[in-house]
Amino acid sequence: MNAEYVLGVYAFRMTSDSATKAKPAGRTPVVRLSINLAPPIAEVLKRRATADNLSITDAVRRALGLWGLVQDAQRDGEKVFVRSRDGKERELVIVL
Repeated sequence: MNAEYVLGVYAFRMTSDSATKAKPAGRTPVVRLSINLAPPIAEVLKRRATADNLSITDAVRRALGLWGLVQDAQRDGEKVFVRSRDGKERELVIVL
């Protein structure tokens, strides 16, 4: 699977025949997925999506984009920081 950055999130380009056939003119193919989540995790996802006025799909898309960004940074030996409003920085140590 090839991943490309698109508008700050990962977009996955499918190369299978079924994805290509299903592709509407000028649009990225869409793959419908079904996932099983523990109830507490599903609630976190729903809460985050609602708080940001997003669909579940968009919330998952953003989460995957952030996950990819962090993994790429870590793989390249980079560190991830958060800067507070007062300018203080702290490193995020993320184990994925």
